[in-house]
Amino acid sequence: MNDYDHQKQMQYGFSHMQWMQNFYTQGMFSDIDLIILKKRYHTHKSILYSASPYFRAKLDQNMDIRDLEICFDGIRKESVDKVFEFLYKGTLELRIEQVANILKLAEILQLDELMKNCYSFLETVYRDNNQVSQNTEDIDKYLLDNFSEITSHARYLNLSVENVKQLLSSDDLQVSSEEQVFGGLSKWIK
Repeated sequence: MNDYDHQKQMQYGFSHMQWMQNFYTQGMFSDIDLIILKKRYHTHKSILYSASPYFRAKLDQNMDIRDLEICFDGIRKESVDKVFEFLYKGTLELRIEQVANILKLAEILQLDELMKNCYSFLETVYRDNNQVSQNTEDIDKYLLDNFSEITSHARYLNLSVENVKQLLSSDDLQVSSEEQVFGGLSKWIK
């Protein structure tokens, strides 16, 4: 494949994403309404099914479903909006005050690509201490609450000594045993 063919394929894919974004924002051709946090989202089964194992399981139970009400504890409306923006647009601008909540929702919905983007963003923030501000409270809480999950990601392994020390020494670290802390530290050291 030459560069011209590759560029044409990318333009073709990009134009499809633009159409899907228009369908979503205008509520065109939607075939399932999701009710999340009392807000109605006019969506498309094909997009949900292809993007998320969570939605795939829900739709496999009943493909004829027209309305689906979903409850997510501790998730903000703005995060849901951002996740749907990502599903239909293919891109998302992350902000430090939103990333922890978006990551939590991405994990629930099993959106691997969005999780990778969030972890990459967190890695950048933690590398550049000049960007870290009071808005990191949500990120810190997420890391403390999900310690055993984050230690299995490559992003955790790239944290600085200071960040790992701060994380492991926190009284709010949520682990079931000291062995989890030791295991997480061992992974990071290796």
